[in-house]
Amino acid sequence: MTRNTGAQRTRLGSIGRAQALLLSASTVAFLAASPAVALADEAPAATALEEIIVTARKRDENIQNIPVAVTAISGEQLDHFALRSIEEIAATMPQLSVTRGSSGSGATISLRGIGSSFTSIGIEQSVAVNVDGVYYGQGRIINEGFFDMKQVEVLKGPQALFFGKNATAGVLSFTSANPGSEFEALGRLSYEFNSKTPAIEAMVSGPITDTFGMRLAVRASNMQGGYVENLAPATSLTTLNVNTFAATPHASPAPQKDIPGERDIVARLTAQWIPSEQFSLTLKAAVDRYRVTDATWNNEMVSCPKGTAQVQPGAACDKNWKIQQNDVPADIAATNSLLGRHGGELYQDYDSYSLTGIADYNTDAVSLTAVTGFHHFVNYFLGDYDFTGAANGGTWGSERSEYRAFSEEIRAQTQLDSPLNFMVGVYYQNTKLNFDQQIIFPGALEDPTAPAGLRYITLRKLSQTDGTTFAGFGQAIWKINDAWELTVGARYTH
Repeated sequence: MTRNTGAQRTRLGSIGRAQALLLSASTVAFLAASPAVALADEAPAATALEEIIVTARKRDENIQNIPVAVTAISGEQLDHFALRSIEEIAATMPQLSVTRGSSGSGATISLRGIGSSFTSIGIEQSVAVNVDGVYYGQGRIINEGFFDMKQVEVLKGPQALFFGKNATAGVLSFTSANPGSEFEALGRLSYEFNSKTPAIEAMVSGPITDTFGMRLAVRASNMQGGYVENLAPATSLTTLNVNTFAATPHASPAPQKDIPGERDIVARLTAQWIPSEQFSLTLKAAVDRYRVTDATWNNEMVSCPKGTAQVQPGAACDKNWKIQQNDVPADIAATNSLLGRHGGELYQDYDSYSLTGIADYNTDAVSLTAVTGFHHFVNYFLGDYDFTGAANGGTWGSERSEYRAFSEEIRAQTQLDSPLNFMVGVYYQNTKLNFDQQIIFPGALEDPTAPAGLRYITLRKLSQTDGTTFAGFGQAIWKINDAWELTVGARYTH
């Protein structure tokens, strides 16, 4: 039996924050320190609870005044604990669980024990991930870097009215920072000793004109070590020609020992135009490049019926964070573009970009919001699902998945002085997923007459999923008095 433990061990290992060396430089000088020192000599002032504003109902509200179970994490808290991914955030929240998977949708995200298996290719998550008002339905979103955030909200329980059909278990809502009214710049260097990971972050933001501002944030990290050791030895794979029955050995060198070797570069550019108090337009563009050595690094054998691995007697079956996974022999990998992307070495390559547009128009009577989103990613991986370093072992799976999603949401919210107000909205989404998976079973067969690239492939799975969603939703809000509010809402999705 194997376990998939990427979220727990990996991120808890990386949150060895007490060991981290953080160096930061900012143009915000400490010239404002003098008034703070002066206050120390005065009588202490009465303190008040900080007001926390959330958008759980698609509008700014005090967290104390909404009927939703929500946990809000401010940008300051994210920076303080160096939380830069969904997995790291999950490591700090007992009710939020993330399990990384190499195949299928790429991850299982669960809230309060409810989630969708990553082994499903076309099924979207039961926990919706929402970034700047745009819905992201694929588990591969965990590969994205989340930094320079204004706030993260975790909404627990069904949220279908405001967030749609795939919010059965809850919502992870991310809001990235916008340009401010003053110039800002920040540089931050960090080093995580356990995994030997240096990282750099930089941000510059400020007004260009009185009505137009921009913000650029960039982050890069390069893991030199890892959390897991791959102890598979150099070995060989013997293939059998299906026509002549000739056996051919193929040498495979020992794989890279320290894994996963994560390497990540992410950048976000934000432009905001506010020509008047009534109108604002915000445009965001983000790119992400994520690389991993060994796509199945977070799986290890923890239980064997006979005490040791049956395929490879003597192989460890315990929770020691040591695995055995073989690379594909280089000469076999050279015949196939997925196997040979890194010469037969196990890997994951993820590239994505996203575009978001948010337009807000406000009058005394009504506020209008339009949110447009586009997301595109391509993911490649090669993993060994045999979990032993035995000769002639190896159950290799390789994959190329490409996903595109376009969405548009328009909402209107009345702001009348009367006790009764209304919210109405419409939503449209179009998605396309292309999936190509190729597998080599142990005791590999060789078919020289097969199409180019498939000579050693035992099984190939091709699929294409097209999706179109239309939805209409609305809510009536009756402010009975200062203490009581009654809301009734409905959503129709096709």
